[in-house]
Amino acid sequence: MILEKDPASWEAAFYVVYFKAIQCTINEIESAALSVNGCIKSVIRLIKENVAEKENQTAAVKEVADRCTSIAETFYNAAQNYYNGLNASIRPQFLQQYLNNCYATKDIMYFLGDSIDMFFGEREELHSVMIDAWKNGIIKHNNLMPKFKDKQANRNIINQYVLKIQKHEPTYQPPQAKSGGCYVATCVYGSYDCPEVWTLRRYRDNVLGSTRRGRAFIRCYYAVSPTLVKWFGHTNWFKKLWRKKLDKMVRNLREKGVEDTPYEDIDWSKNSK
Repeated sequence: MILEKDPASWEAAFYVVYFKAIQCTINEIESAALSVNGCIKSVIRLIKENVAEKENQTAAVKEVADRCTSIAETFYNAAQNYYNGLNASIRPQFLQQYLNNCYATKDIMYFLGDSIDMFFGEREELHSVMIDAWKNGIIKHNNLMPKFKDKQANRNIINQYVLKIQKHEPTYQPPQAKSGGCYVATCVYGSYDCPEVWTLRRYRDNVLGSTRRGRAFIRCYYAVSPTLVKWFGHTNWFKKLWRKKLDKMVRNLREKGVEDTPYEDIDWSKNSK
């Protein structure tokens, strides 16, 4: 009714979608998330064009951002809890629904950051809101990575948002996907899915993972390497230092027959012989 009287009301335009979406069931998460995604840009535009005071504009954008973050977390957690709670024997039947739900949900954060950038990119006081939205989207996107068939296409999308963030935070590095690993190699070669890292992942899973000492080494490596990458991964000296060592190791492994073709990780912790 408010929209009929005042089509320029950002509150009415946003909350009529928000409150309808928040009442959705598990089966409706994707469509509810898409409805929120579809209104974000127009709502931010309404704030830009119809809210007079700068302080009020900032407050309105932050309110929309808080609501979007809240509903994205609700949808994402609900989808994960439902999927993980299914019996393992039937879970594969619901994988695509789970991915669709979570994918649409992480887009809420991407679209939020993009819309703020489009209409309020010059406002320094809103940069943190914009960047936090993109970071939130990257975290959700990264967590889904193990279940995607087309991992490279999704990594390309993530990298696009990493570059957007790095325009404001040059040292920002995205978190690793849950099933990742090979932190230093991924940092050096720029991707978890490339021939050199495929070779190293095969060696990790099938050789190191097959012995007690090898598994102990992997665990020690995972305890230390994320911190090293976080501290030094953005520096050229770190990458050059490890590039020489890893290139030599990869050459040796290939000479021993370790392949460099596309590879899906296995659970090395259970690969004892």
